[in-house]
Amino acid sequence: MTQFQKEESNIGKIEKETAFQKLFQSYLKLKQSLKDYHEIFSEKKYDSSLRKTLNYGEISGIEYLMESIYYYDSFDTYLKIEHEYYKTAAKIQKYQL
Repeated sequence: MTQFQKEESNIGKIEKETAFQKLFQSYLKLKQSLKDYHEIFSEKKYDSSLRKTLNYGEISGIEYLMESIYYYDSFDTYLKIEHEYYKTAAKIQKYQL
């Protein structure tokens, strides 16, 4: 193996390591975001509380719809983060193989 081939091989390894480090950093950020969202959605029974406030007349139907849209948009974001988290975890496992 020539010196050029060795250097080229080293550069390839460094590029792979850098890509893995970026992927792992992304994984950690997604994991923290997922944890934060999970805590928010598991602690509060927002949907049932919102329905009760509507039933007791504390908010109008329009307010209920606006709050429901906000809630489901947030939940949609949570699901997107979860999806990215698992995709990233799968890519990391691919590196380990």
